[in-house]
This record gives sequence, structure tokens and C-alpha cells, in this order.
Amino acid sequence: MTDIQKSIVREIDTLTLLKKISVAKMCNDVGLYYGQPPIIEYILYHDGCTQKNIAEFFNVTPASIALSTKRLQKAGYIEKKTDEHNLRCNSLHVTEHGKEVSKKWREELDLYTQSIFSGFTQDELETFCSFLRRMNENTSGGKKINSDKEFFDLLNEAKMTKNNNNAEVENG
Repeated sequence: MTDIQKSIVREIDTLTLLKKISVAKMCNDVGLYYGQPPIIEYILYHDGCTQKNIAEFFNVTPASIALSTKRLQKAGYIEKKTDEHNLRCNSLHVTEHGKEVSKKWREELDLYTQSIFSGFTQDELETFCSFLRRMNENTSGGKKINSDKEFFDLLNEAKMTKNNNNAEVENG
């Protein structure tokens, strides 16, 4: 690996870490925990969904979503309603307070995103995006990841790899 390649990887890693720190701070500023904004937004766009729907979409355990939704409900951001057709099933809905917090969160995130790209021309951004796409294709063995479904399939693959590695350690 060349020095410039090492520098590029370090810059990408630094940007990833800085984004994580900034997102955590933004969450704190609007009164949310780190993983809650995507859950609220999912419920906003899938009104009446279930915890199982959310767990499947984000490829996490139903138990982790149950804990998150319990916290969101306690904070007044979402409400659970018993399904008329299946009394064992609860549908999830974002409250007005949750909508306000989600809107504030989205505004903060948009400002942050704009700040990342300040000073770049449109041509520079398009060139940079094409470089990142090429790097992703190189890393994924030529797979193009152009849609949310393809992205979540990739997340699923990462989770399966992690689960397989954990099983190997446990059986080890």
C-alpha cells in the first residue's frame, strides 16, 4: 500500500468517526438516543407498522427494537395502538411531539451534511461521488449498490458475517 493510499483510508476513517461523534451530539441536542432517529423516521413513513417490520427493515433483533420503541413511547415520541384485527399486534404511530423532534433532527442533519460539502463545486462533488462508487464496487467485488434494497442487502450480509464469526468463537 502506498503512502497516499494509507492517507486516503485514514481520512475516510476520520470522516466516519467525526460523523458518528457529530450525529451522537445532534441526537443529544434534540433529546434522542443515537439509534432512535432512523426508527422514528421509519415509523413516520410507515405509519401503523409493527416492531417486527422495523426489525426486519433494519436487520436487527426484535428485542432491540422493543427496547427502543419502549423508550420512544415513554418519551412521548411514538404511541402504540392495538391492532383491531389482531389483538396481539401493536401498530406504531409517531406523535405530534415525535414529528417535531424528527423535523428538528432532519434539519440538524441537513445542516451538518451541507457543512461537510461546503466549498466544493458541483463538478468536484460529482467527481468525488464517482470515485467513491468505484471504491465501493472494487470493495464489493463489482457489485453496484445503487438502491436502498441493495444497501440493506449489504447490511444483512455484514450481520450474517458477524453472526457466523461469533458462532465460530463460541464453538471454538
